[in-house]
Amino acid sequence: MHEWNEITDENSLKEFMERVSFFHDSCIKEMHYLSGAYVNENLDMYPVNDRRILRVIIQRQYEEDSMIEMEFQGLKYLKLFPADERYSCEILDSSIILKEDCIIWSDCEDKTELEDGDTGNLVCASKLRWRPISGCMGEKKFFKDMDINYILDMLDWNNSAEIQAEGRRLAEHINCLSVFMQPMGERYNKNIWENCALILSGKKDALLEPYSLKVLINVAKKIAINIPSVSNQLSSANMNTNLITKTIKSILIIGSPKDSINNLKKVFLFLTLTSLLPYFSLLLTTSSLLSPVIVSSN
Repeated sequence: MHEWNEITDENSLKEFMERVSFFHDSCIKEMHYLSGAYVNENLDMYPVNDRRILRVIIQRQYEEDSMIEMEFQGLKYLKLFPADERYSCEILDSSIILKEDCIIWSDCEDKTELEDGDTGNLVCASKLRWRPISGCMGEKKFFKDMDINYILDMLDWNNSAEIQAEGRRLAEHINCLSVFMQPMGERYNKNIWENCALILSGKKDALLEPYSLKVLINVAKKIAINIPSVSNQLSSANMNTNLITKTIKSILIIGSPKDSINNLKKVFLFLTLTSLLPYFSLLLTTSSLLSPVIVSSN
């Protein structure tokens, strides 16, 4: 992935338009819109469009910058009047108008509005940035936000800081968080833990609570079947789930990422020793009654 280029003034706008030849001999390949609103697993709704990000992929018949991505932030409106299959859809010319409170892009020359009967597309947003994309030409889908492996690949600590940051950004709309809970697979393990911690630290409490100590509680329930005395420990763990969730989240956002990981390890070590040390000898004698607990990430 290449670095983003911000359109902030007339000079950066002019440089961009000249670099892409005013979008001559190009076409819109894909669009992806992220509102910010969602319904969580408990069917609670977050009904606020606090993201409003539109990403547009353009492919061009030029060797340089053959494919670019434009990201419109703070989308105000989008008007689509695509040509149907009876007509060609190539862009011959386009315009971008930079106003005081917005930026308007149109794939029709000098048009800031589209009337009934027009064909073309128009975007109005608060901000615009763009970047070249390499190695993704052709009809294969570029936006793989739903392909979690695509995101996890970007989180690998061997990637550049820019790619890792992009992976974290793509993960912002993922609400199924189990995949980020200390993965231990062959492909994804310690190489993505730090980025997973950063992703989880940015999630809302309502999303984190269903996953709080999920694995530890399941293990405790299994032990309690054979050791009744442990059931009191289980009740205590359930009662303190929300408190521990908030504590872990606070630890994740304090200090540097490496400090956060170290602090988190200390908390889990403390919880584990406190909960299990008194029962360690007893568990050894009852281990034959329990099947192994295996946590894996696909």
